[in-house]
Parts: sequence; C-alpha cells; structure tokens
Amino acid sequence: KQWYQRRVRGESGELEPAQLQTGLQLCLGNVMRGVDDAKHQHVRQSSIRLTLAILELCRDRTVTLEGELLKTVLTHFRDQVSCEGNQNLKSLGIEVVTFVEKIL
Repeated sequence: KQWYQRRVRGESGELEPAQLQTGLQLCLGNVMRGVDDAKHQHVRQSSIRLTLAILELCRDRTVTLEGELLKTVLTHFRDQVSCEGNQNLKSLGIEVVTFVEKIL
C-alpha cells in the first residue's frame, strides 16, 4: 500500500494536479449521462449534485477543466433546465449553469 501511495499519489499522499484534472474530466463526462435519465428522478438529482460537487472541487483545488468540456456541460444543463418539469431539479440545474458561466 505504501508503494502505491508513493507511486500514484506522490510522497504526500495527494493526487498530482494533472492526475486530478484528468480524473475529474473523465468523471464529469460520465456523470452527465445520469442527468438525462428520464425515468428516475433521483438519478437526475444525484447526477446534478455530483456535477456541482465536481465543479466546486475544481474551484477549491484550482484545477482547470478544458474549455470545450465546460461548454458541453453548460449546453447540456441549459437544455436540461429548459425541459425539466420538476422545480427542484430545475433550480439545481440553474445553479450548475450559473456556476459554469462564472468559470467561463
């Protein structure tokens, strides 16, 4: 286990910024798929909250996400907000849109 931590995470046990950036970009792309789940409201809600948490982590750890990915997230959530019937999910989606607009 110690070898793994030194090898993958560095001596401090923290992920390197480039590793964290790559992981978060991959994660964000996959999490957005759950936003489109038409049958399960709780999946959409969890996906929206997880997207917001990833964006906040990037802000807090000063990780820069690719501009194209952020534009995709913005477009995706604008579409989600425009057709969402549930008011709670709509307001969460608006929160994500506002957050991404501040980054861009």
